[in-house]
Amino acid sequence: MTDLERPTSDTGTPPADQLVDEPWRKLAGETRKAYAAFHVFLTLPDKRSIRAAAMKCGKNLSHYADWSVRNRWQERADAYDYHLLQRAREEREHLARQEDEKWRQRGRDLIEKEYEQGMQFVGDGDLLRRLPITKHEHVKKRYDDGREKEIEVLVVDPSVKVHALRCAQGGQAMAADAIRQARAISTQTPPNEVYNLVDLESAAGGAEK
Repeated sequence: MTDLERPTSDTGTPPADQLVDEPWRKLAGETRKAYAAFHVFLTLPDKRSIRAAAMKCGKNLSHYADWSVRNRWQERADAYDYHLLQRAREEREHLARQEDEKWRQRGRDLIEKEYEQGMQFVGDGDLLRRLPITKHEHVKKRYDDGREKEIEVLVVDPSVKVHALRCAQGGQAMAADAIRQARAISTQTPPNEVYNLVDLESAAGGAEK
């Protein structure tokens, strides 16, 4: 049985405590016709007014005016508007949290890659450091009789050690920076977006007779 089908008797203005929990629904003591009239008023596409609701249903204005006072139409409509604004706000906050977490995760992924690359450089530097600092070169040797001959000699190549040191230092710096960023993310509190609620009185508009 729906709200419109539930039988009740029209017993006058509902008490205030009935307007606390979803008062836009059918009240105890509100007849089916009275609630149907309120629903028309509640869902008017433009500025709400009792006159517009009565005209839409082709009913007597004074009868609708009496129902609107007895069943607190404007108060219930304000509560409904506030409920919709709250739901919209919660949805925006939910989407904002999802978006924030998405970018935080992307940041964590990039930091992880930076750390891995840094440690790879450290490994490469260590490997280069283990290589000999000599290299083979081909040079031409001139003999006393004027003849030349190309021979292979072993020469010192300090650039190997320099490159190894720079590689290791660069990798250590990248890894340390990644660690700092990871710690910053882990201790960072996600920003709370503040939403301004629309003034309900302005949003709903005052009920007109």
